This record gives sequence, structure tokens and C-alpha cells, in this order.
Amino acid sequence: MEWLFPVLHFVFTATLFVGAFVLPLVLFYGVWSFYQRPTLAIRWVIWVFLLEAIIIVQPSLPLGVNLFIPDLLFLLIGAAGLLRLFVTKLRWPHYLWLIFGAMLAFSFALGVLKFGSKSGVELRPYFYFWAGVWYLMTFRLSSADLETIARSWMFASAVMVVIACFRWLALAAGLEITHYWNEGGQSLRVFTSTQTFFLVQGFIIGLYARLNKIGPAWWSGLVPILFICIVVLQHRTLWVMAFVSTAVLVLAAGKVRSRALTGALAAAVIGAVVLTPLLLGGKLDRLQQSLSRSVEEVGQQNSTMTWRVQSWQALVQQWATSGPLVNLAGFPFGSGFNRRIEASQTELTQSPHSQYVTMLLRTGLVGLLAMLAAYAFAIRGMWRWPHSRAAQVLDNKVLLALLLGQVFFFLTYAAEYNMILPLGLALTLLAAQPVTLRSGSAGLARAFNNWGAQA
Repeated sequence: MEWLFPVLHFVFTATLFVGAFVLPLVLFYGVWSFYQRPTLAIRWVIWVFLLEAIIIVQPSLPLGVNLFIPDLLFLLIGAAGLLRLFVTKLRWPHYLWLIFGAMLAFSFALGVLKFGSKSGVELRPYFYFWAGVWYLMTFRLSSADLETIARSWMFASAVMVVIACFRWLALAAGLEITHYWNEGGQSLRVFTSTQTFFLVQGFIIGLYARLNKIGPAWWSGLVPILFICIVVLQHRTLWVMAFVSTAVLVLAAGKVRSRALTGALAAAVIGAVVLTPLLLGGKLDRLQQSLSRSVEEVGQQNSTMTWRVQSWQALVQQWATSGPLVNLAGFPFGSGFNRRIEASQTELTQSPHSQYVTMLLRTGLVGLLAMLAAYAFAIRGMWRWPHSRAAQVLDNKVLLALLLGQVFFFLTYAAEYNMILPLGLALTLLAAQPVTLRSGSAGLARAFNNWGAQA
């Protein structure tokens, strides 16, 4: 057996040698593919998000810090977006997002000097968010591209419904695997708020397609099922977000108001038909009690919303009293979120659970205002969009509903990489063709026209 060790040593050395050449080629191919094909990158984002929802415990590669699958994906997307910087004619929305990115980079650089790799771990989701939106802003997507994205979006939503149903059945059967799905004692929350957010987006897209009779027929059947899942998943902020997005969709598309009411009533009836026999039979006692607690808790002194507001007040007070540099640029990534809640006499270290508060703390007024200005531009553009886009599910009305829902969602949650699509696609849509505003100043109209001019 003495010959075995030299053979193993040769195989190991050859593998490292080949990998040193093959891996850069694979990475270069990935960057170049994303540089040319935005729909490929977006589908990868959706599939990676779906994979994370399925496997729950994420695999990682320990390289000083743990490297996860989304890390590699968004490094490729970020590199492709950086290359596209050199072929994109920059307009002021680009500059707004670059300012926001510069403030993230500045805060990260200071954090690395002070806190090391801890700052990179905290930056991770915000880098995903920034890089993904920037990448999309550099493209002009066709109607076929938008249809491809919508189909991938809805297919992933359908798969997630199947996953949720399987997990609920596993809970009912008491399978051992269910201990992975517990969340602070609320075992029925088989999806996180971020994953439920994705379902809400799928519900809005499917509802619009159903009301306008566009898209595959199975989307119509998926809409009431998504509605039921969103309710049962018990994320109260997502309930309100779904209501906000639906209301905006109905207002933006005035011709479908009566159909929207009919669809909502149909979803409520279907939900009642499905859940009532189970509730009366005692099969969903845990679900009934949990939903009751979720509704009753809203507005109570010990509710999570009350706790979050008190937490935000403490953190904003720290930021406001830390000097002009912190006011403008924020605290470095890795600084932590230590604060004291005087009302309950408790010390907290958790994240703020708010995109706005987090960005105020990490990028200061400059970064937060740049991010908000980009959203304001996209929302205003979608609301005033004068062009008819018949038979297109991802049109300005859907994106407006998704954007305003996301703006509300950011009050109590931070950005994740599955949230790049509403803002990125809205800015891409505005860049696709010159826009003449129906009202407003001539200067602003010119800004929109310049933004839509061919790069």
C-alpha cells in the first residue's frame, strides 16, 4: 500500500493546479454571461433564493469568513455591473445610487479598520441589495425579458407554496425534521418574513395578471392559494404590506376596480371554505390560537411594534448626539447596535429591524437620502408613466404597487437580495424609452427624457 500515498498526493496536487486555472475561467465566464444577459442573472437570483428557502441550513465555505452561495452570485453580479459602468451613459438616478453605494463602501472601509471581518458580515445583505439594483439599472429590458422574469417569479412562488404546505403537514404529523422550522416558539411560521415577502410579491403579480387576463392560466389559480398562505404565515407587517400593494394596484389600474373587489371576495370565500371545517373540527387549534395572538398583540405595550419603535428612538438619539460626521456618514459597519430601552429598562444588541434606521446609522443622512431619492424617482416615474404596455404583466402599475409595498416593508425590516427587482426593474423601465410627463415642470420632464435617452 506504499504506492497509495504518492498517488493521493499527486491527485491532490493536480486538483489544486487545475483548479487554480479552471476556477478563474469559470468566474470570468459567469461575469461575462451576466454582463450580456440580465435575465440569466435575475433567474439565478430567484433560484438561489428558492434554494435557500428549501434547504433552510445554508452550506458555506470557510475562508476566514464563511462564504455562502449568494456571496459568490452577487460578487459575479457586482463585477458585471462594474464592467457595465463603462458602457452606460450616466444620468442623475445612476449618480444617486452611486452615492448610496459610496457611503456603504466608506462605512465598510472604516469598519474593516476598526472591527475587521465583523464589518463584512454586517455589510453582506446591503451589498447584495445595492449591487443587484445597480446591475439592473444598466440594462434596457425588452418585453420578452420582462415576461421571462415574471414567469420565473411566479414559478418560484408556486414552488414555495408547495414547500409551505409540506412543512405544515410535517408539523401536523410531528415529524422530527420540524424542529428546524421553529421560530421563537411560533412553529407555524415555516417561512421567514423575507420569504413571505416574496410570496406577497407573487400574489400582487398574479392578481394583476388575473384581473387583466394575461399570463398563463395557472397563475389565476395560484392567487387565492398565495392569499391563504400569506394570512396563515402570520407576519403581521406582511398582511399590511399586501393590503397596501393591493390597494395601490386597484387605484393605479382604475378599470379593474370591480374585478379586484370580486377577486378579493373570492379569495376570502375560498379561505373560509378551506379553513372553517378544520377550525370547527379542532384540527387547527394551534393555528387559531396563534393567529388570535398575532391580531391581539397589535397595539399592546408588549407588542413587537412597540418594542421596535422604542428601539428606533434609542438608536436615532445615539446618532443625533454623535456629532456632524456621524450625522452625515453614520457609524462604521461592525459598530453594533447596543442601546438601552428606558421604558422597559433593558439593554439590546439586535439589529434595528428597519432599513431606514439601519441606513441612517450606517450611511448617515447622505446615504439614506440618496436611497430615498432613488425610490422617489422610481415611484414618481411609475405613477406618471403615460405609455400603454398592453399584455405586459410587469408594467408600471405592478411595479408601482410593489415599490410602495416595499417602502412600507422597509419600516420594520431590512433589505435582502430578493428585494432588488421592484426598484431595479422600475428604473430599467424608465430607461427603456423617453418619457414625457403629463404634468410637472419642464426641467423635470427634460430630466426624464434625458434618463430615457439611448445610452
